[in-house]
Amino acid sequence: MFSALTNWFKVMFAASRINIFDLNPISSYPEFENGLTVSRRNSTGRDPIVWFPRTRQLISFVVITIVRIFRLKRFPKPETSSIIFVAGTKNQTEALKPIYEQLEVTQFWLSEPSIAPLRRFAYVISLLYFPCLIYQMICAKGYRSKSFRHSLEKYWLTYGIYFVIRIWLRKTQARSVVLANDHVGFYRTFNQAAQDEQVKTFYVQHACVADFFPPLIYDMALLDGLDAVDKYCNKPCKSKIFLTGIAKFNDANRVENDERNVIGVSFNLLDNEEFVKNLLRSLVSSFPKKQIISRLHPATPQNQVERISEFCNSQNILSSNPKSEDVFEYIKQIDVMVCGASSIILEAALKGVPSIAYFSEFASDVYGFVKNGLCEQAHSIDELVQKLESIQDDKQLLTATRYYCAGYGIENRPPAAKLAADIIQHSNDGPFEPHWVKLSTQNACVMEYVDDRKPTSIE
Repeated sequence: MFSALTNWFKVMFAASRINIFDLNPISSYPEFENGLTVSRRNSTGRDPIVWFPRTRQLISFVVITIVRIFRLKRFPKPETSSIIFVAGTKNQTEALKPIYEQLEVTQFWLSEPSIAPLRRFAYVISLLYFPCLIYQMICAKGYRSKSFRHSLEKYWLTYGIYFVIRIWLRKTQARSVVLANDHVGFYRTFNQAAQDEQVKTFYVQHACVADFFPPLIYDMALLDGLDAVDKYCNKPCKSKIFLTGIAKFNDANRVENDERNVIGVSFNLLDNEEFVKNLLRSLVSSFPKKQIISRLHPATPQNQVERISEFCNSQNILSSNPKSEDVFEYIKQIDVMVCGASSIILEAALKGVPSIAYFSEFASDVYGFVKNGLCEQAHSIDELVQKLESIQDDKQLLTATRYYCAGYGIENRPPAAKLAADIIQHSNDGPFEPHWVKLSTQNACVMEYVDDRKPTSIE
């Protein structure tokens, strides 16, 4: 009993010393500020409230905590020595599920319903760290000080999440942890807690990345392609990187169609409702004989989804529900796509469907799709219509796609999900079957699959 209490106090002390800013880059990096502001405005229909923001969040946090004390439930109980997969969103689930299904050892799927009890208890524990929060608030300078106006709750909850995850992992004796997010506070804190418990962590890329994304801090990173390597390795990188390719992608069933009768229009969270409606209205007017299918981002607020769905019905526009229809099933139905700053441009390219980028005022070519030749860009509705009328299959699309997806188009290469599963499953066992060689890169150890080399150790 005394030993258990001592261990708890050690973890509590360790939690007081975590870097809440590094664990919450979306809140503490000024590069993310525009996205935070726009997403709040789109979800609420108004600018974020600026009156007494810190006081409001303090009160809100305490009230939420009191409510959740009465809703505490038992923690999820995986089998001992399980590989824990953590997926809190649909996109993360799609990235991890193919790998999960390839494993031949004990594993446990930690989804949002299972995460909820951990998060509720984290609220309660976080109350103990109020002095730490105040200290950080007083010492913070520049943008970090400003960030407390919109992210005080996230910073405060980080302490509790770290403590709860460490205690939970210690109890379950997890073998390793697999996550699919590199910049949201909960997942980075989960990673930190696992590493401090000597549990090996893996990061699986679930979408394209931007240059300003934070450094990789996981033990191993299973990345899609060289684009991600170039962006992550422009800064110090703590992870050993494997270029596995995109696990959710199946190379079969490419779309081959010279006619462009169905136009897919895909939107990002940065695209507000007015932009969405204006773009769809213009395309309907310009292409009355073509079928148009609209697809919103899975995290689009439900009230906004309903209003846009009603608008689409009134314009005879079909809607693809991202929560129920797989992205590749959607892409199979279209011949060309119009899209903003979204990874779906890459997913369309993987199936051979050309895209034209058309950005709202808050978006830009953050993933480098236009720069690297994965798609064209239109700067106005008139230019967009002109490009849609004349678009042809680009012979350079294969090369551009391979830059984002390692092994794309290479025959007899094992599926990305299989390669990733082998690395995860055998990470503690030394040599394993896939053959990997080290690339010459700065700031990181990057491994590329080669099928004519001898097996090597992944350590």
